[in-house]
Amino acid sequence: MDMITPDVVNAILAKAREVDSASIFEGNTARPFEIQGVTLDLSTAKDPSDPFKINFPFKSIYISTATDTGVSVNFRPNSRDSFQTSVPLSLKDSHIFTKPISGGFLDWSAQSGKTITILFFLSSEFRSGSQISVTSGGLVINEGTSVTTSPLTLVAATSTQVVAADTTRKNLVVQNNTGADVWFGPVGVTNTGATLGIKVGAGGSFVWKNTAALYAYSVAGGAGDSGLLRMSEA
Repeated sequence: MDMITPDVVNAILAKAREVDSASIFEGNTARPFEIQGVTLDLSTAKDPSDPFKINFPFKSIYISTATDTGVSVNFRPNSRDSFQTSVPLSLKDSHIFTKPISGGFLDWSAQSGKTITILFFLSSEFRSGSQISVTSGGLVINEGTSVTTSPLTLVAATSTQVVAADTTRKNLVVQNNTGADVWFGPVGVTNTGATLGIKVGAGGSFVWKNTAALYAYSVAGGAGDSGLLRMSEA
């Protein structure tokens, strides 16, 4: 067995310091690519058979921002083939490899009005120092910092937009003051058949916890105090 002497140790450490000095010099002169950010609009689905391609090498992934904590995408490294299971990624998640990989593929279900920003690190390992924690019991959830109320006129026998899509909306309370039943749902909602909406009776109200657009249908319609009353929290 070779003897470890002070001279051998110094030689080994000198070589290690040479590598560090070379890396610092490269950073000052060549300024190599290290971090790439990609923001994705998730309104339209990306099928696993036709995924979004990440066509550059990286070593780790970090989900830096998203519209909310429910936003997610699925990730496969190197190949989109179904033999490997995809990894779901959402806000503040990270995924780290021991060595850089050549690229990857992302797919997702349609998430109306949602976006996500992903950071890719070429040679470094990134782990988030913050966490998202949801605890049941004894937790007070603040649902917005502002509130507005406004009436809405319903056109008779017509699918009418109650609110447009809005990624900043926390809640929408809708009260039916028409004196008759009103049906709520997506664009084109009616009171029958395949486009049948959710019925809210006269004087009833409900909370819309969604950032997508909402529509209403009334047979007779209604305006002013005899229409809909909306209370939006943002």
